[in-house]
Amino acid sequence: MSTKIRIFIILLVFLIGTLGFYFIEGNWTLLEAFYMTIITITTVGYGEVRPLSPNGQIFTIIFIILGLSTAAILASELARQFVEKNFKAIYGAGKMRKKINKLTNHYIICGFGDIGSSMSASLKEAEIPFVLIEAKQETAEFAIMQNYLVINAKATYDTTLIEAGIKRARGIVICLGDDSLNMYVSLAAREINPDLLILVRGYKTEGEKRMIRAGANSVIYPLKLGGQQMAQLVISEYSKQNETTHLELTTSGIMGYSLKMYKHFKSDETSIEQILKSIDAAQALKIQKNDGSEINRPGMDTIVKKGESILLLIHDETEEDLLDDLDSKENN
Repeated sequence: MSTKIRIFIILLVFLIGTLGFYFIEGNWTLLEAFYMTIITITTVGYGEVRPLSPNGQIFTIIFIILGLSTAAILASELARQFVEKNFKAIYGAGKMRKKINKLTNHYIICGFGDIGSSMSASLKEAEIPFVLIEAKQETAEFAIMQNYLVINAKATYDTTLIEAGIKRARGIVICLGDDSLNMYVSLAAREINPDLLILVRGYKTEGEKRMIRAGANSVIYPLKLGGQQMAQLVISEYSKQNETTHLELTTSGIMGYSLKMYKHFKSDETSIEQILKSIDAAQALKIQKNDGSEINRPGMDTIVKKGESILLLIHDETEEDLLDDLDSKENN
């Protein structure tokens, strides 16, 4: 029984009682009839507003039976829905907990925002097991509706991470709404499971090295990557119009390395070796030919023609440089 139906029944009972007393007694006001209806339904025992006529007494008897029957039906319906709702919640939570306890080599996603929801959809499509941790109840319920395994709790608690099976997990993706929260969860996750793969969403690029030291394997900046993709389109269009000799676009650096997309616009052919020397790249990972084919790990003598693209690996800084930089910050 829906809420609207329950409200309609209650109003109908009040209307029947008020109009019944008003027309049967004849000399009562609507207020007196309504007051009589209230004290009759609630059985408070205040007594009649005025002496009732025989017809009024008969109507009161019928109305008491009607009112109590209606109240009993509504009360039983509310009790049924309350028990059913709580039973489903308790049973559903227990069933979900059993499924999570059976998982191994799975992934944990902290936060079901834009990034978390997108990752969840992709992992589900790829049939990769994962568990969601979401603190907001409404958001967690929405995730459950998507048939995800969800823990409605704060990811900053060790007990929550353990409940998500972090000791058996293969990796964790931390995409909460703040760098400090992400760093805190990263520290806790690394302490509980030293072998865990930890990916963290970053907001401020200057905190990347600190995130890595806190335990993260990689720090990803979605806004920066999105900006780079948009810039790639702009630069590509500009290069075509102005006959630029080549196009370069570098991704965010991770662990001292970054990826650079190189597109050759010069009419003269060149080799992978010449490209690596010209932009000081470490390695060519892939080349996309004009005919749509791709060559993975092309050799140094591979020829690059006009319009072809090469994905390059750039060595930004050595691990020693990174550690020295972190130590100097600590000393300061």
